[in-house]
Amino acid sequence: MMLNELCAHRTALCTAATAAGKTEMFIEITRQAQCKTAVLVGRDKLVQQTARRMRSVLSGVSVWSAGQGEKTIGDTTVVSVHSADTLTIPNLRLLIIDEAHNVNGGRYTSFIKRHPNVRIAGFTATPWRNSVPIYGESELFKSVTYNVGIMDLIKQGFLVPPISKAMPEGFDVSKLTVRAGDFVMSELAQLTSDRPKIIAQVKDAIPRLIDRNKIVWTCTTIEHAESVGSVLVSMGESVVVIHSKVPDIDYAMECFETGPFRHAVSVMMLTEGIDIPSVDGIVLMRPTRSPTLMVQTIGRGLRLYDGKKDCVILDYGQTIANCGPVNAPYIKERRTVGTSKEKFTPTIRVCPSCLNYVPIDLVICPDCGHEDKRVVDRLAALQRKAASDALLIKREPATYEVSNVSVGKHRAASGNDCVKLSFSFRGRISLFHIYGSSHSYSWGKMEKVLYRLTPFRFKSFKEAWDNVDSLDGSLDIPKTITIKLDGQYEKFVSMQT
Repeated sequence: MMLNELCAHRTALCTAATAAGKTEMFIEITRQAQCKTAVLVGRDKLVQQTARRMRSVLSGVSVWSAGQGEKTIGDTTVVSVHSADTLTIPNLRLLIIDEAHNVNGGRYTSFIKRHPNVRIAGFTATPWRNSVPIYGESELFKSVTYNVGIMDLIKQGFLVPPISKAMPEGFDVSKLTVRAGDFVMSELAQLTSDRPKIIAQVKDAIPRLIDRNKIVWTCTTIEHAESVGSVLVSMGESVVVIHSKVPDIDYAMECFETGPFRHAVSVMMLTEGIDIPSVDGIVLMRPTRSPTLMVQTIGRGLRLYDGKKDCVILDYGQTIANCGPVNAPYIKERRTVGTSKEKFTPTIRVCPSCLNYVPIDLVICPDCGHEDKRVVDRLAALQRKAASDALLIKREPATYEVSNVSVGKHRAASGNDCVKLSFSFRGRISLFHIYGSSHSYSWGKMEKVLYRLTPFRFKSFKEAWDNVDSLDGSLDIPKTITIKLDGQYEKFVSMQT
């Protein structure tokens, strides 16, 4: 797909989440293209790592990096962008750019200008800059050619799910100034210098991390990181602090990854391009409104590792509330002259019982089962309004966009066992349920809907009843459901998958 796009146009963009196998994609495109190729990498540490993996499959792979002490040009050259200021590669036909969201003038643009005939394949997990897409008619990349999302990889078993929690001891960011899409750093530095607040946050976090093996703490400044580190040490925790003034950053990271240290306290050192699969806890101590920074940071904790089932995210900076969920962050549309500033409609809320971030249109928390009375009250208000709505009075069918679907067991008021499908809708708080009992007519109606959402088939209602819990969380989510009011009850009309 990427090569086809490159044949038709000069550029192609792939958005690939953590663990999607970007280097394997580089290898396959290079192998198929069979031309002079360069791979532009943003971090010196990743140059040798990328070259080593490409050399295991391809011949003629060389490295151009002052930091690695090697500057040779081959059939395929892995280039450090920091060493590419004057580099020109003769007959270069294909340029692969890792972390393509960093292409914004500077060394990247200069390198591209020195190779005017090159075809460009960009790869990134976060195709935004300042909450705005990096692609568009006026941009280097015109559109997204291929996408591999976080939720796709979680469902396929290539990533572990994040368990994101909003912390009661979090920083109050409501009065901070936003400039160029993020909080002003000087104000952030002052906010996060509050030593009593830091102590309270660390003491609140440690009991929540009791079952975690490797934990990353993201901080605002060096002073903030050193302060967090000292509190952890005072509590008897093993800590390595990693920031730009550490003499040997690579050694510090290695100590955390392979040594006895349980915690790594970092300032912008454990984001893009850093792979430590054993990380199963991330503490967001640096408030941000940058979806790129949020996704890159959380992505460090989602890789598979022996015995790892999930990654806990403790949010002390209201980061997820401000940026949106990691699988669907709040991204602005490109503004044109005369358009007003865009305001985001929240898609998540905080469960008051378990503190997890959950979809805003779910009454019942899918993690702890808590029924939020505030949402119930809003539901009652909507239902009162809907009762007088002309659409319902006329009994006309209504179509809703589906946001989630779940399946489980249900005991009816009559005492009959039922399989229950529950649909959540965008723009509507109340759920819609379909029930199927052992009665042949009832189960026949349920089968027609259920079998459009899963490839599994059951010989009888009893077999479905015995195995229904294994289906929850694996059902395909349909695009829309159409229902109509029949007397006092809503009835299923049709479904678009």
